[in-house]
Amino acid sequence: NGVIGVAEMINKIKGAGEGFTTSDEKIVTMLSVFCGLVLYTSKLDSKIKKLEIDRDIDKGMLNYHRVAKNEQVKHFIKMPLLEVASFQLSRFDFDSWSCSGETQIRLFIGMFEDMFPGLTDRKSLTRFTLTVKKNYRNVAYHSWEHAFSVANCMYSIIKNNQSISFSYNERLALIVACLCHDLDHRGFTNNFMKLSNDPLSVAYGSSILENHHLA
Repeated sequence: NGVIGVAEMINKIKGAGEGFTTSDEKIVTMLSVFCGLVLYTSKLDSKIKKLEIDRDIDKGMLNYHRVAKNEQVKHFIKMPLLEVASFQLSRFDFDSWSCSGETQIRLFIGMFEDMFPGLTDRKSLTRFTLTVKKNYRNVAYHSWEHAFSVANCMYSIIKNNQSISFSYNERLALIVACLCHDLDHRGFTNNFMKLSNDPLSVAYGSSILENHHLA
């Protein structure tokens, strides 16, 4: 329902006849209907293609990603919380890449609880962290290890710059954004995604991966 287009008829020049005939009006009416159907079909086709692209993206993500399982969550909850201070996580020269994936998970939980004590229960925080890790692909750079490194860097910035008046919500947004900023990165550039006609490039157009991380 709604206007698809507008057709306008302009009277013939005086002396060129008696104006539009009934036959002329019927022809223009049929042409307008035809043009309207073409426009409607074109829009409908675009919607169908968009739905197909969204389906392909969702299918790919569902096949790869899984929410953290209860067994995994229980495994980490049983472990003692690592002391952030003993690892000197607030130092800018801390080598986050030297830690195993399991240790990085425990350290992020420690950093989060150090910055936001009592904000959430350990189980929910552990499930969130494990799920985020699962949603990073095994790529050369934009991986979970990179995400943890960036989150650790933000932790160091906040801890070593108390004069910067970030609000509680700003600090929370920064640390979560750092951990999640490259979610589901495919390991390729936006230009490669576009040239290879990847479904993500059709869905987002520009800033392909950035929009996908945000979505």
